[in-house]
Amino acid sequence: MWPTIVGAVTIGLPLIIFEAFVLRRQPSAIRSFAIAATLVGVGYLAATGAAGDIGQKVLGFSRDAQLTVRERAAPTPPLPAK
Repeated sequence: MWPTIVGAVTIGLPLIIFEAFVLRRQPSAIRSFAIAATLVGVGYLAATGAAGDIGQKVLGFSRDAQLTVRERAAPTPPLPAK
């Protein structure tokens, strides 16, 4: 849960701040539409799991560490001679 929240904030907050700065002289309807589009995009990323992956990278978690095989694989047998 925390990686998803961190990922969503990491993506969304800089975009909203950037939009507020760039669109400061535009009508409020345009600013509101830009922020709504950003929130929809961040929601999509959270729903698909991409925000969680980004949050794991930011927090330093590694998904691969959970999936790592603990045993060594058996050596492959030698090929027969021709």
